[in-house]
Amino acid sequence: MKKKQPDQKFLSTKHITGSPQFLERCYNELIRIIEKRKKTSKSSGKLILELDRDEFDSVVDGLKRARKIAYLKADLKKSKDETEYFDVESLILETKIKWAKEAIPKKGATPKNYKEAAFRIGIEKPKRGKHPTFDPEEVLAFHRKLIMTLKKHNKNKTLPAEQKQRAIEEVQKQFLFASYDSTLQNWVREARKLANVKPSVGRPRTNYSEQQ
Repeated sequence: MKKKQPDQKFLSTKHITGSPQFLERCYNELIRIIEKRKKTSKSSGKLILELDRDEFDSVVDGLKRARKIAYLKADLKKSKDETEYFDVESLILETKIKWAKEAIPKKGATPKNYKEAAFRIGIEKPKRGKHPTFDPEEVLAFHRKLIMTLKKHNKNKTLPAEQKQRAIEEVQKQFLFASYDSTLQNWVREARKLANVKPSVGRPRTNYSEQQ
């Protein structure tokens, strides 16, 4: 009868900085050791586990490495979110610049045209007093430009909710609507009017203005 060979001494992972494949083999072996040696106390029902110093150090080392990876993943996600934020903000600014250029004709530009361009880019703000009114088509056109630019950035995929919200917030900021909700309600209302649709069902109908 062959004698049972004793387990090979486990090598601590505490100072291992080699290949991930080797480290993975070490942790797989540590998991095997733990599963093999764990016992349950008959009196208390608690698990009992005997580990030597290298094995114990490796358990602690594994927890520390896992914690570090979690931190790195969180930092990576934060960095990715910040990059996406600045990408969206730069696209919005780019859209506003293009929109501003459209206000200035190639020939015969007037001070009024330049004032409109300044307003579109965010330099010129309406004076205090009575809340200014804007052409609904102009509001919708600006919103549409934002959406088209963001969709192009997303390779024409459906926009995430955050970007849709950001576009409406920019409309609110640009045209001084009282709140996000009022901007959205105004956008939906005016879009339906321009599309000649019935608010209750959203289907086209004729003589919309006469039936109000």
